[in-house]
Amino acid sequence: SLLLDWTEPRRGTSFVVTLNVVPAPSWFVDTIVLESTSVIVIVDDEGDVADLWQKQIAARLKNIRLPEGHRPDIVSVSGPAALRTDRQGALARGTLFLVDFQYRDEATSGVELVKELGIESRSIIVTNFFDNPDVEAAVTNAGLRMLPKADMASTKFRLAISSRETGGA
Repeated sequence: SLLLDWTEPRRGTSFVVTLNVVPAPSWFVDTIVLESTSVIVIVDDEGDVADLWQKQIAARLKNIRLPEGHRPDIVSVSGPAALRTDRQGALARGTLFLVDFQYRDEATSGVELVKELGIESRSIIVTNFFDNPDVEAAVTNAGLRMLPKADMASTKFRLAISSRETGGA
């Protein structure tokens, strides 16, 4: 709501803007939890998206000290066909799948792909179409989580470190 509060000569007009706080939808992802052994699989037919994820994850983890070989691994595949054929061992090794909703040369949606492969609990749909009611319904009905592509740069990453990595028992 917008409320005109008062006007004073030579001081201008003052406005009060009140914004209602609305809870985030159940599908919304604002934090991604990784482990040092995570294998993040990016399924997107736009190469720059995989590059962006690489940079985002590296920037957020750069100040965390882990033993050599104990950093999350990132694998990028160009679409559903590449994931189905397990290119780069993506399907077998993946612990987290960041899956685009729509592909240029593929009729299968990201939601359909995730359901087909049985990776629902390890997947997040990443899309520009998050505000499309049909996309939201497909994601919600499949029990998936979703991240708007516009929010990729502001997504928080948290690294869960096991006691083995910190020298504990």
